[in-house]
Amino acid sequence: SGSAGSVLRESFVVPLPLAVTVLRQLRGEVACTHAMQLPQPGDGLAGEFLGACALFWADVQGLDLEERQRLASDPSWASRYLGSDKTGSFEDWASNAEFVATGFSGPPLPDSTAASSSTSAASEAASSHASRSVNLDSLGDFVEAAASFWLDVGIHEQVKALRRGLHDVLGPRAGALWLFSPAELRELFCGEESVSWTSQDLYDNLHCAGGLSRDDEVMVWL
Repeated sequence: SGSAGSVLRESFVVPLPLAVTVLRQLRGEVACTHAMQLPQPGDGLAGEFLGACALFWADVQGLDLEERQRLASDPSWASRYLGSDKTGSFEDWASNAEFVATGFSGPPLPDSTAASSSTSAASEAASSHASRSVNLDSLGDFVEAAASFWLDVGIHEQVKALRRGLHDVLGPRAGALWLFSPAELRELFCGEESVSWTSQDLYDNLHCAGGLSRDDEVMVWL
């Protein structure tokens, strides 16, 4: 009852915005793995290199090899695709990248060719796939594998757990949720995508501990 009361008071269940892709899968829809839904530069996520690669791949697909190579070695690549404060060419950035979750760290990206293999064979293929380097020749495969991981196979277990949790709380009534669109579910679960707090609200509702008070400098900065 305490949790339900908190939800009613705060008008959200999850205090972070769930991606619409997750909510589509929650409703049982086929996952959308469009590469442009990967984390983008400026999103504040560790996978922004993936989004930059997706944008770059979209730009170079129709170009001849010589032009692709010229753009890949352009030292202004990072400022264009990753942000104005970044430097280096695609070749510079890709020199340390592999087929793993963010391009630089995390679990191996899925290898579609091993999807129908046995578990042990698929695991071995994934390990081999992870050691594959990212370059102009493998860029398309890298973007496709990253989209599959971030938007489909990599979130299956989380989606299943979320669905089970909803059924645990709502029972048979959980089925009524699927009448809502993914966007509507996002607002129901996460609240409106806006910040309605003021600095005075924060001040009035802060509960300090560890010897701090609301008027201490660190709390004022908060």
